[in-house]
Amino acid sequence: MDEERAAALKLELGEENPGALVLDPPFDEALIGIGRRCGQPSLAVYDKLLILRLLMEQGLALSDAIEHFEFNIAGAWVGPHTPRFVDGTTADDEGEEG
Repeated sequence: MDEERAAALKLELGEENPGALVLDPPFDEALIGIGRRCGQPSLAVYDKLLILRLLMEQGLALSDAIEHFEFNIAGAWVGPHTPRFVDGTTADDEGEEG
């Protein structure tokens, strides 16, 4: 995702839910949208696989990136405005027929 799109998503999210939390700018590329549900606050939505790739680009091995993500990012509950994380893997990504 380009910086302009990430900025637009953050602006829209901030208007819908000023308390929504977002990850630090190095993870903007993994921001894929805004999650909405009736009667619930809008939340930032990130792609788990993109976050793992970004962590590996920062020098972490895959196993370390997974551990860091699970413990420090996805596992960091900071209240009802905590971002959501989706695993964008598809059957095609895994070499299977869909």
